[in-house]
Amino acid sequence: MRKDKNNRYIYAKAKDNPNSGVPQTVRTGTNEITMYYDDFYKLIHETRHGGQIARGEFDINVKGNVIKGSFGVSKEIDAYRAQYSYDGIIEYVPMITSETVDKELNVYCRLSQEVRKSTPIDVYIKKKYKRELNDINSVNKALINLIVRNYS
Repeated sequence: MRKDKNNRYIYAKAKDNPNSGVPQTVRTGTNEITMYYDDFYKLIHETRHGGQIARGEFDINVKGNVIKGSFGVSKEIDAYRAQYSYDGIIEYVPMITSETVDKELNVYCRLSQEVRKSTPIDVYIKKKYKRELNDINSVNKALINLIVRNYS
C-alpha cells in the first residue's frame, strides 16, 4: 500500500464503520481507503483487501461498488488464508436459516432475564453455531460462500 500514491490507507475500529459496524474495507473518500477491523485477525484480513486495491486488482467507489477489476470469491479466499496464516484457525458462523433464527429466538426468550441481559441475541446465536477451521486447504469457495452469505 506504500507504493499507491493515489490513495491514503487508514485503519479504524469496525464499531466506527458508518455503513454497518462490521469489519470491511471501503473507500471513505475520493483518495481514501479505510480498513475497518474488530480484532487482530480481521486487521490482517482487511489489510489484504487494502493491498489488493493498492495493487490494482480491483477498486471501489464510496458506495462500495466495484468500479475496476473484479472482486470475487478468490479475493476472499486470499484474505481468509492470510488471516488463517497468522493464527492457524478461523472461527466462523455458517449461514443460518430464518427458521433456525426463529427457533433460537424462542429458546432465547425463555432464558432468564439475567442471561438475556448479559448476552445479546446475536452473541447467543453466534456462540451456539460458531465453527472452527483448522486446515488452510479448507479455505475454499464453498466455505467462503457459507461465511459471506451469513454476513450479507
